[in-house]
Amino acid sequence: MSQWSGSDPGTTLPCRSEHIVSRSLGAKVVLYNPEVREVSVLNATAAAVWEMCDGATPMVEAVARMKSRFRIAETRDVAADLTAVLQTLSGRGLLRASGLSPTEEVIG
Repeated sequence: MSQWSGSDPGTTLPCRSEHIVSRSLGAKVVLYNPEVREVSVLNATAAAVWEMCDGATPMVEAVARMKSRFRIAETRDVAADLTAVLQTLSGRGLLRASGLSPTEEVIG
């Protein structure tokens, strides 16, 4: 999977990979990637990002939602924080490129 880069504010968040098993544990989310037999535990912030990964949510909307939900100061670079979370999720094979079917995932 390629590393996600959302430097363009008009970019949409990528889609969650369909093969990932997801379970909520309170504010945290546990993800299991059966392809590599790897478990990831997301804190509340990363879990909120994971839930927005639908391939349709614009980056600017995701930033606004995060600021509202977590009462983040205007001075914080939320877009950079979101990009870092998305890069981590992408690097672990948990996301697929927007607009691609699950069989057309980008392999990197």
